[in-house]
Amino acid sequence: MDPLRLIILFIGLVVIAGIYLRYREPKQSDSSAPPEDKPSLLDTLRDILPSRKSGQDERDEPDISMEDVESFGSFQAHGSEVKSDDIETGIHVGWDSMTPVDPKDEVLIVFNILAKPGEQFHGPDIQTAAIESGFKLGDKDIFDYRNEKMNSSSPAVCSFANAIEPGHFAALESEEFASPGISLFAQLPGPLDARETFKLTLDKAHGLASSLGGILCDESRSILSEQTVGHIKEKVEAFRFKQQMAAKQQRRH
Repeated sequence: MDPLRLIILFIGLVVIAGIYLRYREPKQSDSSAPPEDKPSLLDTLRDILPSRKSGQDERDEPDISMEDVESFGSFQAHGSEVKSDDIETGIHVGWDSMTPVDPKDEVLIVFNILAKPGEQFHGPDIQTAAIESGFKLGDKDIFDYRNEKMNSSSPAVCSFANAIEPGHFAALESEEFASPGISLFAQLPGPLDARETFKLTLDKAHGLASSLGGILCDESRSILSEQTVGHIKEKVEAFRFKQQMAAKQQRRH
């Protein structure tokens, strides 16, 4: 075989080998298995809620990852900070606020109040902020808010829990107690009209953030923005519409 044919044969083998190496499927390593999902703060809050029933935990809201919960130094601003005065103040109660809806249509409103980078909230500060905002420590060791017309057996309008699992304040009296943040939440349907619940919960979030000197954030730990408040208001209005429809159907029967 002459040298030219040998060169052509060698080049052909190289090309074939290159094609094989380029398109062969890489083997999956057993060590690349995805890590187990960690429980989210929303899951913790739903377990705390007294009205929660088994089989009703599905929601459309994104989960809050509890990974690196103590490193609250990185915040993302999606717009200018929003104030409670920026929301509409009209309150309309046109039907029973506790009218049940399909479990998938229930809404959980969540705000986070986070300590500034490098700081933490201590027990006495949390207790003072709770008292100033009208919250009382409940039987589940979280703080509940009820207005003056409600008795202690009425469902809370909103509550706040420790941002660190399992979410309660059982060790609040301890001198060593400290937390990087608290999570304020309200569930719809609740004892008040949905709009009133939203407005009151946002007001309480601002009050707690002011008392604690913390940063008011949304459920994803981003600084609360007008865009996020608008998104929550849309969910509240959608819930109110579904609740109106459910109430009308009940009246027909």
